[in-house]
Parts: sequence; structure tokens; C-alpha cells
Amino acid sequence: MNTAIGSIKAKREIAWRINGWHIQVEFHRTTYPEAVYSSLYAAWQAGRLLLVQKRKVACSHWRLWLEGHFNGTACTAQHHMTLAKAVPNATQEIRAEA
Repeated sequence: MNTAIGSIKAKREIAWRINGWHIQVEFHRTTYPEAVYSSLYAAWQAGRLLLVQKRKVACSHWRLWLEGHFNGTACTAQHHMTLAKAVPNATQEIRAEA
């Protein structure tokens, strides 16, 4: 496979996964406000993937990548990433709280 095509497919895949988690955050937040753990877990997952992607994108292109691939705002992406940095293993943390 051409590496340029593979790179484009990989970028689309990561954006798709990030947006899938972001959609779950918004769904839980608006539909089931009491489902805070599900919303936090989805935000953590999105943040974790955003951090991985941010390391792959040149610093000067990060905002452009978000605008072209992320369905939320740059501020929301930053919140997701902050959560992912603060909680190394959300699966254990959420299960302990539930």
C-alpha cells in the first residue's frame, strides 16, 4: 500500500474513533446527566486518543487538525486531554468509584 494512502486512512481512523468517543460524551451529558461515569470514561478515551494524535501532528498544525477532524471545539479537546493526563487508568478509577 502506498504510504501516503495508508497515512490518510490512519488519520481518518483516529478521527473517527475520537469523534465516536466525543459523541458518547455529549449523549451521556445531555440524555443522562446522572451517568457521570459513562460520560467521564468517554471523555477520557477521546482525550487519550487526542494525546496520541497530537504527538503525530506538527505543533503548528494541531489546531488545523482539530478543525478538520474533531467534531468538538479546541477547548473541549483540551479538557479531554487534561482528563486523560490526570487519570492514567480510567478503567480502574471508574470501577473503583462505581
